[in-house]
Amino acid sequence: MKDVFCSYYTKNKNLTTYMISKIKPKIGDKILEPCGGDGEFIDSLLEYCPELDIDTCDLDNIAVAAMQSKYFSQKISIRQADTLTDSLFDKYCETGYYNKIIGNPPYGGWQEYEKRLELKKNIMAFM
Repeated sequence: MKDVFCSYYTKNKNLTTYMISKIKPKIGDKILEPCGGDGEFIDSLLEYCPELDIDTCDLDNIAVAAMQSKYFSQKISIRQADTLTDSLFDKYCETGYYNKIIGNPPYGGWQEYEKRLELKKNIMAFM
């Protein structure tokens, strides 16, 4: 069976720590992790600065439920969404809502041809 979400999780602590050291998150930053997965970047962000304001989402409802359980007591907004087509993220992009974004792009993620056209149209609207 084909993996519907083509999920590739970042399981390298050295990599996440290195990437976070490059963006130097601090209290007051509004951070987006667009493909939360199992929370590897979120874990490293919270180790770096436990008071960060983080938003994340994932396509997979199982991943979303796991993150909601894992981070239930922290200031992390978690929802099920496709960051490439979500109208809320379009609005945030227009207003500069996030000042830092960190994560793994969906390497190898297959997109249906109809969705590819939609994505291309959305990208061209911002150019």
